[in-house]
Amino acid sequence: MKQVEIYDQFNNVYDTDGVTLLHASNGSTSVEGSFETQEEANQLVETLYNDSKELGSYTDKIVKLNEGYAELVIVFADKRRLNRVIYTKTV
Repeated sequence: MKQVEIYDQFNNVYDTDGVTLLHASNGSTSVEGSFETQEEANQLVETLYNDSKELGSYTDKIVKLNEGYAELVIVFADKRRLNRVIYTKTV
């Protein structure tokens, strides 16, 4: 069985003075679905990847949709930076 997960890691964001913390870093992992085949899992990874690109300006890091893996950095309007990894694993 294949499981699709998202790991999100927000970076610290400081004010222009470089001292005042505007947004603290934090990380989390969420399970998005379980599937019998890698192909089904890959489809969800691709959907989640495309949905993630709509959240803000983004930069691709590693995208291997045919292998069930996508990693990107998303920058939101409030300057928060999100490192997102969408991946499949065998359970």
